[in-house]
Amino acid sequence: MERTFTKYFYILLMFIVSFIAMYKTEAIGFGLVFAVQTIYTIVFMIEIIKDLARNGKALVLSFPKTDNDVSIPLYWVLLPGILLQFAASLLTVMSSNFLQKKYNSMKLDRNLRWNIDRYKWMFITVTFALLGLTYSYTSDFNNDADKFIKFASSYKSLLIILFVISSIFPIMNVFNASNLSKIIVTSTDG
Repeated sequence: MERTFTKYFYILLMFIVSFIAMYKTEAIGFGLVFAVQTIYTIVFMIEIIKDLARNGKALVLSFPKTDNDVSIPLYWVLLPGILLQFAASLLTVMSSNFLQKKYNSMKLDRNLRWNIDRYKWMFITVTFALLGLTYSYTSDFNNDADKFIKFASSYKSLLIILFVISSIFPIMNVFNASNLSKIIVTSTDG
């Protein structure tokens, strides 16, 4: 468990450095974000493959009036979220490299500048949400299948918020990165 925490702590530090670079020099920063996202994706995929108890590490939503519980494994959101963030960072790094080569800067009109700023904030938000869920996945759920029920209600609420952010924002990030990558298509058309 200690090695897993250290591994993801170093990934968090690398993300923080890449986020700072993303705001200072966008083209280099996007490349750095893509590199760190690639490392995070590979490390987590290996972690998921090795974990035989991944279905037991779940959010359990209880409905008292019906006495039914809904169990949603964390990896159902973590894996697609991380892969979508990887796709979004790949699209963005391709767009920024194209613009850097063509104009020697990130030359964008006002609407695209707003899209890229929104992309940056959403990417940072989703990354911290995914890292929070990853920490919980690797540290909080050891071998106890009913572990989620024993958490404090405030921690459960935080995990549910991170779960929702990790479910919705990566899709929006890929859509936004896809719109930004249309720059390549429109500027090479003619």
